[in-house]
Amino acid sequence: MNGAQMIAFTFEMSDGLVKRALKGLDDEDLMKRPSDQDNPISWLMWHKTRVEDCAFAAVAGAEQVWVAGKWHEKFDMEAEPKQIGFGDSLEQVMSLKFTKQDLIGYANAVRERTLSTLEALSAEDLEKEMTDIGGNSAKTGEYLGRVATDYHQHCGQICYLRGFITGFGWAF
Repeated sequence: MNGAQMIAFTFEMSDGLVKRALKGLDDEDLMKRPSDQDNPISWLMWHKTRVEDCAFAAVAGAEQVWVAGKWHEKFDMEAEPKQIGFGDSLEQVMSLKFTKQDLIGYANAVRERTLSTLEALSAEDLEKEMTDIGGNSAKTGEYLGRVATDYHQHCGQICYLRGFITGFGWAF
């Protein structure tokens, strides 16, 4: 297994956990949170997918799925490629209303591109310098490692919130 395959494997494993966490929840459940200072599952799901989309578009040198697939229209948002939720206030977070169907559809479309991008990367590609979504220079492999870490943290948050909403035993 090479580095790109390992990254793909970890994304697929976390994605499986998140889909299991979403099973049986409705759109209203996706807005629940432990306190008024926390992000709900719906926003976490959208944000982690937006970051993945931005990152892999940058690596592939392609347009984001958000724009190319017109997902922004389904979410009633602008086609702004840099809108990933970073720095959103809690008021902004809670004003966004997403359906489970659209969140999963967008995540699946992004994952398809993520996997095809990773499949095309060689060990040499992972060593190349690139400009990340923040405008910083980084080696592609290091950048994807940072993106994967952020992604997995948000997946863990989603799974935690599922337990908060329905209690112990949802994962079994």
